[in-house]
Amino acid sequence: LRSLTEARYPPLSSDTRYSLVDIVAKECFSRDLSEEDKILLREQLNKRTVLWLLDGYDEIVQNVPSHLQRVFEQLLNTPHHIVTSRPYFNTLSRSVRVEIVGFTDENISKYVEVFFNQLLDKFSNALFEGEKVLKFLRLNPRIWGIAHIPVNLELICSIWSETDWSETTNLTMTTLYDKMTVWLCRRYLARKITPIQINDMDPYKERTPELTFLEALAFEGVTSNNIILRKELLQKVMRNIRCSSQTYSDALHTRDPSQIYSDALHIGILKSFDNGPTGTQIELDKNHYFVHLSFQEFFAARHLVQLLNSTTRDKAIQFIKTHKYDKRLQLVFIFASGLLIPSEDKQSVDTFWDTIYGDPHDLVGIRHMQLVTVFLDETQCGSEVPHRRQSISLLLNWIRFPITQNNFKLQETTAMTIKSCSKIQNLPEVQNELASFLNTAAKEQKSRIAIFIGRLNITDPHNQLLESFLLQLEYNDANIREAVCKSLENMGEKAAKRQVTDRLVVALGDQDWQLRLSASSTLGAMGEKAATSHVIDGLAVALGDQNSRVRKNACRALGAIGEKAATSHVIDRLVVALGDEDDEVRQNACSALEAMGEKAATSQLAIYICYVYAVYLALPLPLF
Repeated sequence: LRSLTEARYPPLSSDTRYSLVDIVAKECFSRDLSEEDKILLREQLNKRTVLWLLDGYDEIVQNVPSHLQRVFEQLLNTPHHIVTSRPYFNTLSRSVRVEIVGFTDENISKYVEVFFNQLLDKFSNALFEGEKVLKFLRLNPRIWGIAHIPVNLELICSIWSETDWSETTNLTMTTLYDKMTVWLCRRYLARKITPIQINDMDPYKERTPELTFLEALAFEGVTSNNIILRKELLQKVMRNIRCSSQTYSDALHTRDPSQIYSDALHIGILKSFDNGPTGTQIELDKNHYFVHLSFQEFFAARHLVQLLNSTTRDKAIQFIKTHKYDKRLQLVFIFASGLLIPSEDKQSVDTFWDTIYGDPHDLVGIRHMQLVTVFLDETQCGSEVPHRRQSISLLLNWIRFPITQNNFKLQETTAMTIKSCSKIQNLPEVQNELASFLNTAAKEQKSRIAIFIGRLNITDPHNQLLESFLLQLEYNDANIREAVCKSLENMGEKAAKRQVTDRLVVALGDQDWQLRLSASSTLGAMGEKAATSHVIDGLAVALGDQNSRVRKNACRALGAIGEKAATSHVIDRLVVALGDEDDEVRQNACSALEAMGEKAATSQLAIYICYVYAVYLALPLPLF
């Protein structure tokens, strides 16, 4: 629904209106439909069996363009539809069912800001810590993903406020969930007023009965594909605890299982609910669920690691063989790969990786590549990881193959796999291979390779890769040069090395306006890190470019650099840009001056403002 704007759907002639067919054709198809296709589409829509999912109601309901009001009402009057809206905005006069799916990126930023604002009384630097949390989350793609889960974000903020993670750049998802579990246990023990200090607990050696119970329950749940854990499953786990003397610790046999269950429930990771018609006060007769599915997967992984460490290793091996390519259980295996490394049980680590690489095999191979790539990344790609070299070699083969075959779908799959990682794309052997591939590829493949590299979320570009990019800028091919600039733009400030910024300044003076546009955009993405006198002077010259889009980008780039760009020459040029014929250039020039703050407050700017003010109010022009 947010796409129903006047810019996207300009008014038609007075006797013509947009129809549902027009909307669906524009939003759901990548090409223009023929009249025959439109007739077929209209027939399908008229069958009244279409379920419409209408997203973004709150973003349009107050601002529906008048010429789109009729088609908007048609959408809301379709017989079968689901309307989604933000939880704070829902005025539909119909049956409402609300499910909180997760935070948006903006929700995360707002939540962190509010959370640390509340700590200002305790910590004077609370707001600064909030900014560090956001920076840390964005540098860890997989952790950024789980931060969209509200309960996880609350736990991350709570742990951060009590722990110094400022120097932690290699925090994995496994480590994070371990910290969250320990934090919840500490909170529970504090309520019990116990002298036990669980913050120093080694989760691989000192296995508490409550956590072991949760592990067994979680594993039974994922094995049977149950998120709602019924009382029969709970009772089965408790019977197994009594019967098994090899899998579980002795503490489980000396305590009443009902007490272990009660303590586990009060930690806050497991919840109970009763959906029966009469209700029950007996907790063991209720259904249960983990506070979030990811916690169930984490505890199931802990149980799997425990099986690998015991005489029940064969059971673990069979489980891995059976389910290793099951996407539903991927997170369980990711957690397991991360949990095994600090366990220092070499036999278990070798068994896990040998089983992953053993039969049965993925016939095509791409699913296997995805698995070993994310597993290796979760281990931080340590040299001690079995099959490390083989895993990297497999990944590099799957980088080359889809590009040389011009298979966009496989390129997308491989890029998304690498992008979800935080370590593997920054390995020297991976970046050196990417650089070599780019240098030796045929000319028609170079732009595809450059675009592919730019999508990998590289946060530590090495010199060999950057030099390879700069070499491609020498090609007299607009597509290659534009693709290289776009990739450098995606890397942002991390690519702001002197040799890179100097070459981009040269590109600002190129005859190709598209290269000038890309170069200015790339320098803007680098922000303050690109703030050399050479760059600032180059952008100041670009403010006078013949192309308005280049001028607009130059203004934006100077604004991104901020106060460091506030030289008298730059400010004078921005003041001139305030009178540009293009309104977007004027707007960006104004924003750039605002970003420079007090340093932009020159007499030249003051004179211009006075003249504009006088003209606007039809006053006599001031004399200076």
